[in-house]
Amino acid sequence: MKKLMNMAIVLLGCAIIAAPIVWAASAPGSGSLTIDTVNATITKAVAQVGGATISPTSTSPTSWTYDLGGAPAGVPVSVRILGAADGAGAPAVEVSGDVDVSKGVCRDKSNRQRCNADILNGVTDYCDCTGMTPSAGDKLVIRVVGEVLGAISSIPNDVF
Repeated sequence: MKKLMNMAIVLLGCAIIAAPIVWAASAPGSGSLTIDTVNATITKAVAQVGGATISPTSTSPTSWTYDLGGAPAGVPVSVRILGAADGAGAPAVEVSGDVDVSKGVCRDKSNRQRCNADILNGVTDYCDCTGMTPSAGDKLVIRVVGEVLGAISSIPNDVF
């Protein structure tokens, strides 16, 4: 009986260790996330999928693209964008690819506000910082949170 119990523990341990490998091995590699800024430039963007930080596959002053590595539907995604306003108007972030955005927050040197409430009404690809009027060169931090497409959202929309 003791040998059977030890074998069960070893098999369970192997299954836990192998789970991330199976996820990576079965990844189709087609999932992507693109962040585009409006009225701002990106100086740095940090993206996390399921808690793991991922590196961008391409960058420009106003657009960064990430490969989601075949992450399954429903895995949490968060992006923190550090940038500078260009002074042309209220900054915004457009999110395209295989991610649904559920929340967002914009910050500059004097304001902190939730992104446009359209996110709460089902618009899942745009985070508009309407009402913010930063001057050219002012630092911005915009954070968006969501999950990989294909699952019913488990992230509550009413709190951030």
